[in-house]
Amino acid sequence: MATSKSGALNFTPVFCLRRFVLAFATVFFSETLWLQLFVFTYSTLFAACFFIGIRPMNQKLLNRIEMFNETATLGSLYFILYFTEWCDNVELRSDVGQMYMYYVILIASANFFLIAGEIIGQVLKKPYYFLKRMIIRWERE
Repeated sequence: MATSKSGALNFTPVFCLRRFVLAFATVFFSETLWLQLFVFTYSTLFAACFFIGIRPMNQKLLNRIEMFNETATLGSLYFILYFTEWCDNVELRSDVGQMYMYYVILIASANFFLIAGEIIGQVLKKPYYFLKRMIIRWERE
Protein backbone atom coordinates (compact mmCIF):
# COMPACT_ATOMS: atom_id res chain seq x y z
CA MET A 1 0.00 0.00 0.00
CA ALA A 2 1.26 3.45 -0.90
CA THR A 3 1.41 5.33 2.39
CA SER A 4 2.73 8.53 0.79
CA LYS A 5 -0.49 9.18 -1.16
CA SER A 6 -3.15 11.27 0.51
CA GLY A 7 -6.16 9.10 1.16
CA ALA A 8 -4.28 5.83 0.77
CA LEU A 9 -4.20 5.34 4.53
CA ASN A 10 -8.00 5.31 4.44
CA PHE A 11 -7.94 1.98 2.58
CA THR A 12 -8.20 -0.19 5.69
CA PRO A 13 -10.98 1.84 7.40
CA VAL A 14 -12.94 1.97 4.12
CA PHE A 15 -12.48 -1.77 3.63
CA CYS A 16 -13.58 -2.61 7.18
CA LEU A 17 -16.51 -0.16 7.13
CA ARG A 18 -17.72 -1.64 3.86
CA ARG A 19 -17.55 -5.18 5.26
CA PHE A 20 -19.44 -4.05 8.36
CA VAL A 21 -22.16 -2.39 6.27
CA LEU A 22 -22.50 -5.49 4.07
CA ALA A 23 -22.76 -7.77 7.12
CA PHE A 24 -25.29 -5.41 8.72
CA ALA A 25 -27.40 -5.35 5.55
CA THR A 26 -27.24 -9.13 5.23
CA VAL A 27 -28.39 -9.72 8.81
CA PHE A 28 -30.91 -6.94 9.38
CA PHE A 29 -32.34 -6.49 5.88
CA SER A 30 -32.89 -10.18 5.20
CA GLU A 31 -36.61 -9.68 4.58
CA THR A 32 -36.21 -6.85 2.06
CA LEU A 33 -34.21 -8.00 -0.92
CA TRP A 34 -34.37 -4.67 -2.75
CA LEU A 35 -32.78 -2.90 0.23
CA GLN A 36 -29.99 -5.48 0.39
CA LEU A 37 -29.30 -5.08 -3.33
CA PHE A 38 -29.33 -1.30 -2.92
CA VAL A 39 -26.73 -1.45 -0.12
CA PHE A 40 -24.58 -4.03 -1.94
CA THR A 41 -24.64 -2.10 -5.22
CA TYR A 42 -23.85 1.29 -3.76
CA SER A 43 -21.14 -0.02 -1.45
CA THR A 44 -19.50 -1.63 -4.48
CA LEU A 45 -19.80 1.59 -6.47
CA PHE A 46 -18.34 3.55 -3.55
CA ALA A 47 -15.40 1.13 -3.30
CA ALA A 48 -14.82 1.30 -7.06
CA CYS A 49 -14.83 5.11 -6.95
CA PHE A 50 -12.38 4.97 -4.04
CA PHE A 51 -9.98 2.73 -5.98
CA ILE A 52 -10.29 4.83 -9.14
CA GLY A 53 -9.86 8.15 -7.36
CA ILE A 54 -7.29 7.34 -4.68
CA ARG A 55 -5.38 4.36 -6.14
CA PRO A 56 -4.14 3.25 -2.72
CA MET A 57 -1.75 0.51 -3.85
CA ASN A 58 1.86 1.28 -4.70
CA GLN A 59 1.83 -0.70 -7.97
CA LYS A 60 -0.28 0.00 -11.02
CA LEU A 61 -1.16 -3.67 -11.48
CA LEU A 62 -2.48 -4.02 -7.92
CA ASN A 63 -4.72 -0.97 -8.37
CA ARG A 64 -6.02 -2.41 -11.62
CA ILE A 65 -6.70 -5.77 -9.98
CA GLU A 66 -8.72 -4.03 -7.25
CA MET A 67 -10.71 -2.05 -9.83
CA PHE A 68 -11.25 -5.24 -11.86
CA ASN A 69 -12.53 -7.06 -8.76
CA GLU A 70 -14.95 -4.27 -7.87
CA THR A 71 -16.26 -4.26 -11.44
CA ALA A 72 -16.64 -8.04 -11.32
CA THR A 73 -18.53 -7.75 -8.02
CA LEU A 74 -20.86 -5.22 -9.59
CA GLY A 75 -21.42 -7.61 -12.49
CA SER A 76 -22.25 -10.38 -10.01
CA LEU A 77 -24.86 -8.18 -8.40
CA TYR A 78 -26.65 -7.86 -11.71
CA PHE A 79 -26.70 -11.65 -12.06
CA ILE A 80 -28.30 -11.93 -8.62
CA LEU A 81 -31.42 -10.19 -9.88
CA TYR A 82 -32.21 -13.23 -12.02
CA PHE A 83 -32.13 -15.54 -8.99
CA THR A 84 -34.85 -13.65 -7.11
CA GLU A 85 -38.62 -13.97 -7.21
CA TRP A 86 -38.65 -11.10 -9.71
CA CYS A 87 -37.74 -13.58 -12.46
CA ASP A 88 -40.44 -16.22 -12.84
CA ASN A 89 -38.99 -18.00 -15.90
CA VAL A 90 -37.21 -21.14 -14.64
CA GLU A 91 -35.45 -21.78 -17.96
CA LEU A 92 -34.06 -18.24 -17.96
CA ARG A 93 -32.78 -18.73 -14.41
CA SER A 94 -31.06 -21.94 -15.48
CA ASP A 95 -29.43 -20.29 -18.49
CA VAL A 96 -28.32 -17.30 -16.45
CA GLY A 97 -26.99 -19.64 -13.76
CA GLN A 98 -24.87 -21.40 -16.35
CA MET A 99 -23.58 -18.08 -17.68
CA TYR A 100 -22.86 -16.96 -14.12
CA MET A 101 -20.85 -20.12 -13.50
CA TYR A 102 -18.64 -19.31 -16.51
CA TYR A 103 -18.42 -15.69 -15.35
CA VAL A 104 -17.15 -16.71 -11.90
CA ILE A 105 -14.63 -19.15 -13.42
CA LEU A 106 -13.40 -16.40 -15.76
CA ILE A 107 -13.00 -13.89 -12.92
CA ALA A 108 -11.26 -16.40 -10.64
CA SER A 109 -8.91 -17.47 -13.45
CA ALA A 110 -8.07 -13.88 -14.35
CA ASN A 111 -7.28 -13.10 -10.70
CA PHE A 112 -5.17 -16.23 -10.37
CA PHE A 113 -3.12 -15.51 -13.47
CA LEU A 114 -2.66 -11.82 -12.65
CA ILE A 115 -1.46 -12.54 -9.13
CA ALA A 116 0.68 -15.51 -10.23
CA GLY A 117 2.26 -13.32 -12.90
CA GLU A 118 3.04 -10.65 -10.32
CA ILE A 119 4.60 -13.21 -7.97
CA ILE A 120 6.68 -14.78 -10.73
CA GLY A 121 7.82 -11.34 -11.85
CA GLN A 122 8.96 -10.48 -8.32
CA VAL A 123 10.76 -13.80 -7.95
CA LEU A 124 12.57 -13.37 -11.26
CA LYS A 125 13.70 -9.83 -10.37
CA LYS A 126 15.70 -10.96 -7.34
CA PRO A 127 18.21 -13.21 -9.19
CA TYR A 128 18.64 -10.49 -11.83
CA TYR A 129 19.56 -7.86 -9.23
CA PHE A 130 21.77 -10.36 -7.38
CA LEU A 131 23.69 -11.17 -10.58
CA LYS A 132 23.93 -7.47 -11.44
CA ARG A 133 25.49 -6.71 -8.04
CA MET A 134 27.92 -9.62 -8.43
CA ILE A 135 29.00 -8.35 -11.87
CA ILE A 136 29.53 -4.83 -10.53
CA ARG A 137 31.65 -6.19 -7.65
CA TRP A 138 33.63 -8.34 -10.07
CA GLU A 139 34.29 -5.36 -12.36
CA ARG A 140 35.52 -3.25 -9.41
CA GLU A 141 38.09 -5.87 -8.43
